[in-house]
Amino acid sequence: MSRKLIIWDWNGCILDDCEYVYRQGPVRIFAHYGLVVPSLESYRNDVESDFMKSFYWKYGIPADVTAKDLDGIMKKGYDEDGEPPMQPDALTTLEVCRMRGHRQVLVTGFDGAMLERSLAHHGVRSYFEETHAGARKKTEIVREILARTQTPPDAAIGVTDTLSDVAMLEAAGVRAYICPRGFHGRARIDAARASNPMMVVIDDLKSLLTRL
Repeated sequence: MSRKLIIWDWNGCILDDCEYVYRQGPVRIFAHYGLVVPSLESYRNDVESDFMKSFYWKYGIPADVTAKDLDGIMKKGYDEDGEPPMQPDALTTLEVCRMRGHRQVLVTGFDGAMLERSLAHHGVRSYFEETHAGARKKTEIVREILARTQTPPDAAIGVTDTLSDVAMLEAAGVRAYICPRGFHGRARIDAARASNPMMVVIDDLKSLLTRL
């Protein structure tokens, strides 16, 4: 068994928060601007890492509204409702990966302060050698991590729940494992298999352990 550098995504992948984010994000945000809220299905079908362009502006949020503006609205919801749970097999998977000697880092588009609060709440900060929050362009960050840690791309994997992450990981030469429990569902992922031949689809996080 070779040791790997595992590059984890956070929300939707380790954190089970798709429906939670939908309630605190689109539901609150579109109501704030007096607009009809797109369905959860539309959210999962359309949202990408560039969420302003792929989702919010597309469905009518004014073009001068920024991601920072939306983060403020969402934060109010998080403050009121508390933290969403992790995926049921996330903690066990992180622990087994650590016991096997795999190095683990976290690269996520999640807001930095909210990420630190979530990591502390779930008690999992120690599993990650480093964390990178607010990461919209993950390819550059992944390349920097590989270079700094002197890790060949074939000695690393990325684990995510979105096709946009798959593209950014593969652009850095890293094989992507995607789990359809988060922000991109199975039908959307299956439809993208032909254009992402290196992508590995896993049913849950614990099944990753049989592939490392």
